[in-house]
Amino acid sequence: MKIRPAAKKSRKRQDTPPKSRKVHFRDGNTSPKKERGKRMSIISPMRIRSSGINRPIMTREGECYKYSNLTPDFLNQDLRTYLPEPKSPESPNTNLIEICEGYWIEEYSDIENIHDIRMSVNNQKFSNRWYNEHFYGKEHKNFIGNDKEYGPFILSLKFKRMEDHIVITSLLKTYKEDVNCVFNSISEKNVAKYIVMELDDCIVPRKLKYIKDPSFEEELSRFESEHHVPNFKFGVLYCKEGQTTEEEMFSNEHGSLAFITFLELLGDYVTLSGFEKFRGGLDTKYNSTGEKSLYTEWGNYEIMYHVSTLLPYSSSNPQQLNRKRHLGNDIVTIIFKEGNIPYKPNTIASTFNHIYIVVQHFEENGKTWYKINCCSKNAVNEFGPYLPKEGVLFPHGELARNFLICKAINAERNALHSQEFEHTINESRIYKLKCLRDKYVKPPNKTVI
Repeated sequence: MKIRPAAKKSRKRQDTPPKSRKVHFRDGNTSPKKERGKRMSIISPMRIRSSGINRPIMTREGECYKYSNLTPDFLNQDLRTYLPEPKSPESPNTNLIEICEGYWIEEYSDIENIHDIRMSVNNQKFSNRWYNEHFYGKEHKNFIGNDKEYGPFILSLKFKRMEDHIVITSLLKTYKEDVNCVFNSISEKNVAKYIVMELDDCIVPRKLKYIKDPSFEEELSRFESEHHVPNFKFGVLYCKEGQTTEEEMFSNEHGSLAFITFLELLGDYVTLSGFEKFRGGLDTKYNSTGEKSLYTEWGNYEIMYHVSTLLPYSSSNPQQLNRKRHLGNDIVTIIFKEGNIPYKPNTIASTFNHIYIVVQHFEENGKTWYKINCCSKNAVNEFGPYLPKEGVLFPHGELARNFLICKAINAERNALHSQEFEHTINESRIYKLKCLRDKYVKPPNKTVI
């Protein structure tokens, strides 16, 4: 793969996400992937006969969601209704990030008013808990199947009988994703294979094994919990004016008043000893990672920050390995930069750091403003929320906080979709699916034809 500097990588900024790729359905139609569940036409007898499967007459009920929407409710409101609109001062003409080979720098968009920035959490492949929320502990059926090309998969079905039809809630687990949808049907019989092919066009189910063993539900619940990512840990590194090396930045024993004010924007200070919520890998028993840290809850998510100045400082260790051990293993790092020297993305030697969100504060008429930019490794695709027009600053307050947290969450999720992380995640999922198949697909389980 050819590595290119950010200057040669042109990424046009828009106020709307890029178009979804098209996928082809078995009937020859094409539709954006995000709209794949909107078809509600009744399956024709011609399609039933041509498939070679005795399919029931079924329709979709509403959307077919691949991932549950966990975006905080307050982001769906019009921010103008409760946020003031202070006039942004003139932004100093300084670059926050230096062009660096192997990274691309996000371009500013044409959005002039920061209240017009669309903030939503995307790539929720790693956050949904559909089985635990909609199937576990309730009456339903589980099936295991195998595809020659895509390997083992699991189908869960829950039936609700109405007066003239049956509502079927379905969930398909494959090595790469979870897909769920609600169908209407006139019968419960012979629906499993049809639903598998509706949820994933690439899978050709030949035989499905109906698993009656109650322990399989416990296994599925644990499997989903292991791959569920409801919480995040982000690094926060203080960069004093004039500092250019990681040793200098990690050796800052304390932060400035502006940095402390910024930390209070991101979250709340918590005492680690005895802390029972998400700890982000920090020690909550012996204070080996410091006495306090920064924590917050945002919508349905818990976030623990690895703040460089709150982690243990050692005067005899210039590399500050106790600090780098945590920040160096964070996918997303927020750099609070002071001074006019741009931050260079390859400053920290780390294979895990993929995205840097660089923030610089400015004071104007007694108010604090923030200039924000972002850079990512070339393997990471672009993500929102998109930056406003160049020169537009964020006032200290909820809007800046929401933007930074939403940006960091989407950044980590996009990085997990990069080839480096996605391959590892898929390998882990397919290994677990094969283990479940080998354990439970044994006679005399009932075969659904």
